[in-house]
Amino acid sequence: MYYYSVDSQLNSTESTCRPNIKESNRKQLLIKLPIFSKHARRDIQFKIDSGAFGNLLPIGVYKKLYPKEKLDKFGHPSALHRENVKLVAYNGTQIEQYGKCLLTVKNRNKNLETFFHIVPSGVPILGLPTSEALGLIAVNCSIDIIPSLGTETKIRHKNDFFNIEKESKNSALEKQTILREYSDVFEGVGCFQGECSINVDESIPPAVMLPRHVPHALKEKFKEELHNLVEQDIIAPLAADEHADWLNSFVCAAKKKGIRLCLDPAKLNEAIIRPYHYTPTLDDILQKLNGAKYLSILDARSGYWNIKLDKKSSYYTTFGTEHGRFRFLRLPFGVICASDMFQKKIDETYSDLRGVCGIADDIVVVGYKDDGT
Repeated sequence: MYYYSVDSQLNSTESTCRPNIKESNRKQLLIKLPIFSKHARRDIQFKIDSGAFGNLLPIGVYKKLYPKEKLDKFGHPSALHRENVKLVAYNGTQIEQYGKCLLTVKNRNKNLETFFHIVPSGVPILGLPTSEALGLIAVNCSIDIIPSLGTETKIRHKNDFFNIEKESKNSALEKQTILREYSDVFEGVGCFQGECSINVDESIPPAVMLPRHVPHALKEKFKEELHNLVEQDIIAPLAADEHADWLNSFVCAAKKKGIRLCLDPAKLNEAIIRPYHYTPTLDDILQKLNGAKYLSILDARSGYWNIKLDKKSSYYTTFGTEHGRFRFLRLPFGVICASDMFQKKIDETYSDLRGVCGIADDIVVVGYKDDGT
């Protein structure tokens, strides 16, 4: 489920605002409304976000509505309904949530029961469906709700940036046709040209972290994953007499097929000199979509691993296991500079191509004419 900034989305939904809404610095639409639980009523100032598909309520406001509710051992409300929904902000970062609850919001003579996702902090937000149902905004264009493969939901505005025609089963550009014709592009892990360096503050002494314990149920899969990564030239084993100043820990997590191994370089991150590089925002992408008729979004497989490290940097990423020590030959997930280095490579690769832009490992490709160009 996506949550966007209202000022970047108002034009795209052609929203008509009601007179009881206050505009703050021409950036936010704010309104004070009464909200009810079974135990209390509070007048809350909400931000109306026409780009959000759900409602958010900070935990502090929730506790005022449920002052006597019991908390769990972490201090979180125990009665909240928890579900497998990922909340994502406009810049792609995930929003932590404690669960959701059903509350009543009133605007004039209209009462509406609706769900709110309870979050640690921030401003209370009313999303598009609730704002429209309460008569706070009117949407003057047709909207399709497009379910994704996961638990997220996206909104498409038909009359806005582009029109996506229905997929034809007989189209020569069907997914399987593309995969078959360009099979070499979709095999294995790619690799950018050249090598990248991780710069470390030499005044900070190297740290040696003890290897993490791998759960017994994952031991065989972990060993198999180490072997696979060595075969793909993602990591390399260190000889017994091979020296490395830094020794990091790692994180091992189960997934549907096998496991995921990530570096846990907590101490190393404190020493890394981060090469800050600008990451595009949703507003940047929206500007490039102006006038587009077709859209494709490509996901780079194992994005960071597409960047090769130089030898010195590789030794910084050494980690220990019960099967010996290994170092990353490619940029590992977890290092503080990874997103900057990867975004820089993406910009260098695609910046000169019209209709192509990228945020992290998502590559957006748009066409402006009927032939897709």
